Amino acid sequence: MSVYPSEFIFEKFSLSQIQKAVENSVSTTLDSSFISLDESEESYFTNVALRTFFKGRKQYWQAFSSGLFHYVTFHEKEKKSIRYDDMIRMVAGAVNFLGQYYCDLGYTDELFSMKFKIYSVEDVKLTGTGGKCSESRFTCRIPEIEVKMQRTASDIMSGVVDHSARVIREICERFNLPQGKHVSLESLISSFLKK
Repeated sequence: MSVYPSEFIFEKFSLSQIQKAVENSVSTTLDSSFISLDESEESYFTNVALRTFFKGRKQYWQAFSSGLFHYVTFHEKEKKSIRYDDMIRMVAGAVNFLGQYYCDLGYTDELFSMKFKIYSVEDVKLTGTGGKCSESRFTCRIPEIEVKMQRTASDIMSGVVDHSARVIREICERFNLPQGKHVSLESLISSFLKK
């Protein structure tokens, strides 16, 4: 996942400001499969970013002084499948974190571009969708998925559930799960975010 503001200023924030914003935002996602508190404690400064490579969860992220945020994680595929609830936790945790993070940095009305990419998904199934259809139908037929969204930080914060649901629906479409097959998606996201 990568997120960047519309205006690029190389050193818009100090690294300490970035670290504080990350720490303030992580506290809202303690139970997520996104960034956890112990990861932020393992982070370190480079010349231009706050960086973490967390071996235990196989993920890497960088928060740059320009406002760019970059995140990479590796998920084991069980029997060539991805669980629907794992997708919900990851996306909702990410969107919630990003809204908080950018608001904490003082962004409100500036437009951000967000890009969610999933690699190596050809012939991977989406399981645990809760529908009555055979889950073998919900299989991705392309090698990678890319979903883009542009929003302001204040818009993200005021609509975490709706924006998360939109990204999840678009990702799931690439697994050939039609929009109408989501069962109580917004409720599932809300329940997760309240934990």
